Order: sequence, then structure tokens, then C-alpha cells
Amino acid sequence: MQARNINHMPIIYIAFVTLISMFAEDLNDKIARNIKEGNASELTTSFNNSIELSIMGKEETYSKTQAEIIMKDFFSKSKPSNFSIARTGVSDPATKFINGKLETTAGIYKVYILMKSNSGSFLITELRIE
Repeated sequence: MQARNINHMPIIYIAFVTLISMFAEDLNDKIARNIKEGNASELTTSFNNSIELSIMGKEETYSKTQAEIIMKDFFSKSKPSNFSIARTGVSDPATKFINGKLETTAGIYKVYILMKSNSGSFLITELRIE
């Protein structure tokens, strides 16, 4: 019998891409759940150390701690009842985004989230609520 030279690289590549996709979906689900529940403390665990935060046109760059306080205030004034992801995408291998719709007691908002890879994991670097 002659041994066959089988190249396992395509199988390893597919497994790797699938694994990364599963983690990306988990992060999207975690972010969506935290927004829907109005859980600013858990949401900010997915924030970068500094984040560009824009709520109703008021835009500023904040530390993770400052952003958590602002998100808690927003969620206390506009209690979320639902959050749905309308679209997700990848700009490049190190940048992902989420577009969604947030339903609250104060109205319905469009949400845009930008995530960038930081040491192998994605963190939110920009959050817009309009």
C-alpha cells in the first residue's frame, strides 16, 4: 500500500474560521442581551479602555468607567424593552460592526457599534445611540 499525502490545511482553516465565527456570534449575542436588559455594567466589560460614545448627538470620547456611568444614566431614563440586531459586518479582519434597533420606554433608537481587535479579542471602540 502506498501512503497518500493528504493536505489537512483546508480542514484546519475551516475549523479555525468556524471557531472564530462562533466567538464573534457569542460576543454579538452578549452585547445584544446586555443592551436589551439595560445592563450597563456588563455591557462595559466589552468596551475598550477608551470609547467614542454618542447618545442623541452628544458625542465624546470617554474612559470605560465614565462610559459606564453615562450608559447607566441613559438606561435609567430610557428603560430598554427590546434590542434587535439588524445587520452585522466585517470591515476588515480587525474591525466588526453591529447595526441594531433599541426599543425603550422613551422611544425607538438606532444603535451602531464598532468593535476592533485588541490582543486577539474584539472590544467596542464606538457606540452610537440615535
